[in-house]
Amino acid sequence: MSFVNKNRLNEVLQMLHASLRGDNEQQHMVYKQLERLQGNPEFNQYLAFIISSMKSEPVHIRQAAGMILKNNIHDSYENMNPGVRNYIKTQVLKTIGDESKQIRQTIGNIVTTAATKDQLKGWQPIFAHLLKMLESSKYEHVDGAFRALSKICEDEPEKLDSQELGRPLNNMIPKFISFFASPKEEFRKYALGAVNQFLGESMPQALRVNMKEYLKGLFYLTRDKSHQIRKRVCQAFVLLMEENVVSIMPHMKQVVEFMLQATSDRKEEVALEACEFWSTMCEAHHKHRLDPNILKSYLRALVPILLKGMVYNQLDIMLLGGDEEDGHVPDKAQDIAPRHHSAKVTSYSNGDSEFFDDDDEDISDWNLRKCSAAALDTLATVYQDDLLPHLLPILKQSLDAKQPWQVQEAGILALGAIAEGCFTGVEKHLSQLVPYLISLLKHPKPLVRSITCWTLSRYAKWVIKSKDDDEKYFKPLMGQLLQRVLDVNKGVQEAACSAFATIEEEAQERLLPYLEPILKNLMNAIQKYQAKNMLVLYDAIGTLAESVGHALNRKEYIQILMPPLMRRWDQLNDNDRNIFPLLECLTNIAQALKTGFLPFAQPVFNRCVKIIHKTLLEQQRLQALHQKHLEQ
Repeated sequence: MSFVNKNRLNEVLQMLHASLRGDNEQQHMVYKQLERLQGNPEFNQYLAFIISSMKSEPVHIRQAAGMILKNNIHDSYENMNPGVRNYIKTQVLKTIGDESKQIRQTIGNIVTTAATKDQLKGWQPIFAHLLKMLESSKYEHVDGAFRALSKICEDEPEKLDSQELGRPLNNMIPKFISFFASPKEEFRKYALGAVNQFLGESMPQALRVNMKEYLKGLFYLTRDKSHQIRKRVCQAFVLLMEENVVSIMPHMKQVVEFMLQATSDRKEEVALEACEFWSTMCEAHHKHRLDPNILKSYLRALVPILLKGMVYNQLDIMLLGGDEEDGHVPDKAQDIAPRHHSAKVTSYSNGDSEFFDDDDEDISDWNLRKCSAAALDTLATVYQDDLLPHLLPILKQSLDAKQPWQVQEAGILALGAIAEGCFTGVEKHLSQLVPYLISLLKHPKPLVRSITCWTLSRYAKWVIKSKDDDEKYFKPLMGQLLQRVLDVNKGVQEAACSAFATIEEEAQERLLPYLEPILKNLMNAIQKYQAKNMLVLYDAIGTLAESVGHALNRKEYIQILMPPLMRRWDQLNDNDRNIFPLLECLTNIAQALKTGFLPFAQPVFNRCVKIIHKTLLEQQRLQALHQKHLEQ
């Protein structure tokens, strides 16, 4: 090319080779060299030339050139002159079908970034070229074109349907659907993923007019051997149920039966996507006035599948380390998320929750176990006691002490999940269930103890409103939960503390006769807990203060409560983020004690003023540094 200067080209190549070496001093030199090269208006052309035309260079060098080019397009595309932009487009388009998968991937990213920066204006010929490439007999051409098109569909779904751009989707959608029957798994995956981008609330006309063919292809893919394809089919049905249920109403029997099968798929990622369908379908009863009887006839088949999905698998157990006596092991700083006192410590509603066992988050934020429990919760809300004939026989079997503990634990979780929706039907069994659950707080498996804490908290209102004397339910529940607050396992400590906070909120004045042992127990926990669970403990102490109010203002209670808290207050430095949940806890205590807090008010007040002062000074210092940087 006319712009190529061999010396400058070699300089860029040397920089790229050096950038992949691990030496810190070398990397600093590369950074300085890159800063200097960025000032050359032809630098991006060299990068485009290297990734597209210098096929003798190693793939990782070409890829490095492409990644820098993509970043430059993202950061300064507006400053590139039209000639450079057109050269980049020409070069990358001819490289879309490169023999290297890594290069095709990088080129796809470059195309998408440039298209987004152009807001797709002037891209009609490029889209036509990419669609034409889908007809190629060469695998690399089709793969490269699909990589670029699928990324653009993901990033710019609305613009692809704009009249100003000639509605490119009118040609794209039917072409993508034709690939649902492709013998190549990758192409089926790209095509289905691309079309699924348009299943939202504002479905484009191009998909609506092709809905019959789309659904025909979708049902064809329900039999696909690839779990990645089946996963995307599940996503499609969930989206259609959520936003366009009318389109699948004539096929509802076929859809539900596939999703039942998919929810028990041997691949958990498929089962997880399918499991989302049931909560979405329940929501459609309200949102789209979907007849609840459609799903009601499948409850007998669905409920056992959901119960099975709640059972911990061996990988979950291994990652959770559920059998550890780890209460004495210090927490790692990165494992402690900021947390503050809140009125509802143990909420769990349709999957949006603090949930029952925060250690599950070590595996993932959302998994099949949680999704199955959320689905059962939603079903219970919709069908209420009509769900119980299908559930209670399985629960009775699951809760049998002869069952493996994992099955028993899942049964306890299910019992907690239906607490609100099926309460009327379950209530008559609670006189037997609650004592049984209290006994399970002594179970040898920590994961059983922790889930039992959560489930008991779901039925706390019944225990507290029970007309029986305290000795029958309330006192045994409090006693056993307080023992679990001092458990040797961190997960059980956290679950017990959260459950006890729920009981505090509900019980209020019923706690008064037991305040002294409660305070002693919670203060023992302060001596025992590691940093993460200390935050949950502050919640429980703050909730206790809110619940019993001025009744806490007795000398003997203050002598139990305040010295450990003030020692903790003194131990934390001003920069420790854990001082803030403790401060919120002390605020609740101060409001409850009123004049009883006076001996502690001055040191707390003085330190708060000190922290505010230091923070304001630091803010001023940072603002001055920022201003100085701008002036330079």
